[in-house]
Order: sequence, then structure tokens, then C-alpha cells
Amino acid sequence: MRNCLLSVFCRKRDYPAFLEWVGGVIPLLAGVLFAISGCQDGEVPAIVGNNVSVTLAKQVRISLDSLTPYDVVPVVPWVTEQETYLFLTNPWNRSVDVYGVEQARLVNRLQPVKGEGNEGEPWLHTPRTCVVISPDSILVFERGSITDAVLIDWRGDIVDEAPMKYFASHAPSFFNHGGRVLLHENVLYFKNASLDIDLSDLNAARHIPLCYKYDLNRHEFSALPLYYPPSYLKRGAINYIAGVPQLDVVTSRDMMVVNWAAKSRLEFRRLSDFSLVEERLAHISRWGKTLLHAPVRGKNQYGGYRKENEELFAFVSYVTVFYDRWRDLIYRLAFLPSKQLPPPDVLDDMMAPGQNRLGVVVLDSKGQLKGYAVFPAKTYWPYTSFVGKEGLYLSKANVYRDDFSEDYLEYDVFVFEPA
Repeated sequence: MRNCLLSVFCRKRDYPAFLEWVGGVIPLLAGVLFAISGCQDGEVPAIVGNNVSVTLAKQVRISLDSLTPYDVVPVVPWVTEQETYLFLTNPWNRSVDVYGVEQARLVNRLQPVKGEGNEGEPWLHTPRTCVVISPDSILVFERGSITDAVLIDWRGDIVDEAPMKYFASHAPSFFNHGGRVLLHENVLYFKNASLDIDLSDLNAARHIPLCYKYDLNRHEFSALPLYYPPSYLKRGAINYIAGVPQLDVVTSRDMMVVNWAAKSRLEFRRLSDFSLVEERLAHISRWGKTLLHAPVRGKNQYGGYRKENEELFAFVSYVTVFYDRWRDLIYRLAFLPSKQLPPPDVLDDMMAPGQNRLGVVVLDSKGQLKGYAVFPAKTYWPYTSFVGKEGLYLSKANVYRDDFSEDYLEYDVFVFEPA
């Protein structure tokens, strides 16, 4: 497959300062010129951008075996010199399924057992997510709990039934994992999607921490000072897609970048104490207004997908954030508004946002806005996307694609380069 380079040229300026000057409201009045070369028909989706070039580096198609669902989240990559392994926590099979990107197939299935081999006693819990310390040292977390984690090796044998030593004498209540668990310098970072939070009454949850950390060296567990921001509390209610912040570690700065789906800015926090260092504008005003501008509905009008999804077709929702350690860039992914609503039966579907276009804001590690790209509607799915050595792997697990198949993991891998 040939590479396809889409170089986007536009008027040079200090982009973040310019956005500040216009208050983030007036759309950019920059002309956009596209230079497209080496593309076959249908090979590359249409892309628009500002001060950034985008290369389709490769396309990936991995055959799923009959036991692995296509929509397992989160996708946990482990990158080596020769291969990128994808660890998928499979709750239906109570296993961790490992796929090789280059091999395009299942390379291992880890079903935790106590003891060795076929004589071992199976781990009768439903896994929610995993953390890969090394291919032979994998933490598997149970759904709804962080106390019952186990440490397994490459064969699936449980080498430590209680690796989180803190919980031998402390037993926190039910813990609802909020997606990816991050690992940095032997510290785990958990997002808390607490079931005690009513998104139609955020002020009742103003004191609930939304992030915790566990030090694997000291075996200390503590809440971090991450709470709903004042702009959320002022509204008092928020869309379900914006209820849990998304995080990633910016290793080059020893900071955490925090993405609130309804806000126009990203937060940067020190890993040492999680104090807020700065907020940086990471919104493209020409895309429309963010979810913070959605009308506040009555309390009894929250819950259920129809009303919630109507907002996602009218406002920008920044659903996740990734740090690219190979290029020292940050990608902020967003569902973009549509000109018209889909039929009611689509609005009732939790996958309905997949009908929207996908936007990617590109920033450097300091939060300086470098540009953006927009991908067509019904094409990509951000929740099973990830960053690897070769670029941003945008998942094609969008059920609204004409060529969607449950039998494959498919990705288009893009490299973004600031102009």
C-alpha cells in the first residue's frame, strides 16, 4: 500500500495567541489548500486541516477469533522493536486476548489460573481492564473492584494473587473503573466513574475524587485532587459522554494532561501532587460550541440515550486524549456536530455518535495548538483507538461504516507533523 500525504498550507501566525485574541469565537479566516498525492480511490478519507500535514502511514486488518468481541475497551498496546501487541480484556471469555498488529492475528490468550497449566484452578472473576508492566507481568483488574487484581505471566498463570498489598488491610468499596489505567514509573492512575454520581446533579458530587493513584513500590493508595471543574458545577448537569475526565501521562514533562469533554481547554497537572499548572486552549472554534453551551435540561430529562445523543449532534464533544511519546505530541479527539439529526431509532443507540465526523486537535507537549484534522462521518471510533510507534491508530470499529465487520480489528494509522 502506498503512503498518501495530505499537506495543508495556510496563513502562518501564532495560532493559540490568535485564538485568544478573537476570544475563541470568530472562525479562522484562513484559506486551505490541499495537495494530495499517491492515493487510490477510497484509500484515504477526506481530511481538512490547519498548519499540519497528515500521512496515512499504514492500514491494519487483524482477524479476530470467534471468542474475541470487536468492541473490547480499552485497547492496551505494548510496543516492541518488532511488534505492537494489543491486550484486550475479554469479559465474556474471562481472558486477556493478545493480538499482534504485524502478525494480524491472535498470538496468545491469557486465562488466569491458580497453579500451573491445565491443572490450575481458574480465576472466576470478570476482568475489566489490564496493565502491562512487561509481557510476563500483567495486572488484571476485576470489574467493579481494584482490590481483587491478580498478577499473571505470559502463560496466564497467576504469580501473585494479591499484588496490591495495600488492600490486605484496607478494603475500599465498589470501584467502577473509568477506562484506561495508566502506568508511569511504577505508579498506577485510575479514573473513578463512581456510581454515586448523578450527572443531573453534579453539585452533589463536588467532593467526589475522580482519580486515584497506587504506588507499586510503596504500596500506597490515595485519592488525587481532581474534581468536577467550576464550569461543570455552574451548569449543575452534564451529558453522559462528559461525565468522566480522560487522562494521559505526558512523559516528556512529567505531567498529566486532563481532558474534560465539555471544555474548550486541556488541563496540565503535576504528577507529584496533581496540582493544576495551567490550562491551554485546545478547541477549534469553527467546529462549533462545546457541550458546556448545551441548554440545561430538567433533572428528569437526563438519562436515556435520545436526549443525550441529540446534544452530541449539536455540540462539540472532546471524548478522549492521547499523548504520542514518539513525536512528543498530544491528540485531542472530538465528535463534531452534524447539520441534521439522525432518525429516532439511531438516537436511541449508544453508538449513535459514530454517525458524526471525527476531529483531531494536534498540540505539542506544552499544549501549544499546532493544527487539526477532520475525518468523515461514519468512519472511525475513538474509544478503541490508540497511539503506537507508527502513529495514531484510528479504529474503524464504527458500526455505521458500510464495510463494518465484527470479524476484524481494523485501523488507519496516521502521522501528524506540524508545518
